[in-house]
Amino acid sequence: QLACPLDLGCHSVEKMVYTYVGKVVSNKMQKSVVVAIDVFSKNQLLKKVFRHTSKIMAHDEKSQCDEGDIVRIQQSRPFSKNKAHVVTDVLKKNPEAIYSRREREEQERVLREKQQALLKKIESVTNQQ
Repeated sequence: QLACPLDLGCHSVEKMVYTYVGKVVSNKMQKSVVVAIDVFSKNQLLKKVFRHTSKIMAHDEKSQCDEGDIVRIQQSRPFSKNKAHVVTDVLKKNPEAIYSRREREEQERVLREKQQALLKKIESVTNQQ
């Protein structure tokens, strides 16, 4: 609620907060996601419903969203030039994204182990000389 500008309590205006449900199409930024939202509009002359997609940038504080997730976003204060929405709920996780994240973490772990083994080998060779 927005208060009276003169602080007299004479009137109050309720601010409408818009919420949308969409699919995450990009999460390559830190604490930010791009959500695709389908907007339907009816043409009065043709009596046909048209769909177009809007992309909205939203703030994801915990970086919990992956590409393909279905999320609910809500209008909020501007976080930056292009970002004025915040992710409120993750309605459905993308199972392929979860698998690929686990696979990526496993590959990174194996790579770190190989690097550590190589460093030990180099240290042992330098110590022998």
